[in-house]
Amino acid sequence: MRRAAQEAAAAEGEEPAATEDEEQRAEEEARHQVEEAARREREERERRKAEKKAAAAPPVVETESERRERARRDREREEAERRSRARRLREEEEERRKGKLTVARVLAGDLDEERPRSLAAFRRAQAKRRKKTDGQPVQKQKREVVIPEAITVKELAERMAEKGTTVIKTLMKLGVMATINDTLDQ
Repeated sequence: MRRAAQEAAAAEGEEPAATEDEEQRAEEEARHQVEEAARREREERERRKAEKKAAAAPPVVETESERRERARRDREREEAERRSRARRLREEEEERRKGKLTVARVLAGDLDEERPRSLAAFRRAQAKRRKKTDGQPVQKQKREVVIPEAITVKELAERMAEKGTTVIKTLMKLGVMATINDTLDQ
C-alpha cells in the first residue's frame, strides 16, 4: 500500500512538470509564428518597394561613348591583372631560385644570394629552345662548291653542307648509283 501511495504521489509530481513543459513549448511556438509572420510581411513590403522602383526607373540605354569607356576600363583591368600575375610569377621564381633555408645558409648569412642555375636546367632550356626552332623550316644557304677531278660522295656532301644520304638520293634520281665511299669523277 505504501508503495502504491508513493507511485501515485510521484505521478502527480510528474504531471505538473509535464504541463509546464507543454506550456513552454506552446509559448515558443506562438512566438516563432509571430516572428515568422513579421518576417514574411517585411519581405513582402521590400519586394513591392523594389518592384515600384524598377517600374519607375527609365530603361538604361548605353551610349557609344559610355560603351567605349566601359571597354577601355575592362581592357585596363585585364592588363593590370595580367601584369600582377606576371609579377607574382616572377616573385615566385625568384623565391624558388633562392633555394632551401638551411642552418648553414643562415649561419653563413647568404640568404639573399640566388642559387646558380644547375647544368641540367641549363641543358633543358637549351633543348627546349632547340625543339622550338626544329619545327620551323630553316632556309638553306646557297653555296658555290669547287669540285675537283675526283671527289668522294662524303666529301661532296661536306662541301655542300648536306647530309650524305641526301646527296646519294639526288644522285640516284640522276641515275648514278653510288655509296657514301664511292668516288665521283667528271
